[in-house]
Amino acid sequence: MTVAEQIEKRGEIRGEIKGTSSLLFSMLQERFGGITPVLETKLKNADINMLNKFGKSLFNFNKINDAEKWWETHETEH
Repeated sequence: MTVAEQIEKRGEIRGEIKGTSSLLFSMLQERFGGITPVLETKLKNADINMLNKFGKSLFNFNKINDAEKWWETHETEH
């Protein structure tokens, strides 16, 4: 892979992470009426695999604290 291709790939990955994070942020806002600073930080700093796992679990949360607890139990996975 050329340097240009590597740079392009990194840009694509960053874009995918940003888009997924933004979507999850919006979904949390819609479902719970807001988002905690802790969750905002987690979403901004997560890799795509963690964001996808979190997204799959999102519908199981009954309150915003459930989302924070999810991160506490899954942080060591990435």
